[in-house]
Amino acid sequence: MQQVTAIAMARPQMPHLCNMRKIVIDDYSHSVTDKMDAIKDKTNAPRMEKYGFSREDLDDYLFDKQALIDKEAERLSNYTMMGFLFALPIIVASAFWESTDALLICCGIGAAVVALYVFLGKLLFKAKLKQMHNNDIENYIKDVLAF
Repeated sequence: MQQVTAIAMARPQMPHLCNMRKIVIDDYSHSVTDKMDAIKDKTNAPRMEKYGFSREDLDDYLFDKQALIDKEAERLSNYTMMGFLFALPIIVASAFWESTDALLICCGIGAAVVALYVFLGKLLFKAKLKQMHNNDIENYIKDVLAF
């Protein structure tokens, strides 16, 4: 009995393990699969078989769509590229002109280039989403999330 107490007292304390919190993953793919798991035992819940695809098809679709969403979010949070595109006209113009007016014009040009970059990126994102769109799976997802 005394040995057990001595071993328990000699064990190092790990407060960081005691205070661990559950990690919540909040993205499109997990929200759909979590909702599916929550309603799978209900009798009137939407079923994949009714929509004409398998769980593997759904998992592949959700993985691809989530990857596309994450890629777009990463592209928009990449301020390095936007900063470079904004500064490029200023750097080029500074080699030729030294007036304040030229600097302001180049700032406007840089802002327009950044806006074009964001617009074309969103246009490409929407085109890729439209290309991968599957009506059966999207209808199932809509019904699951609405359930």
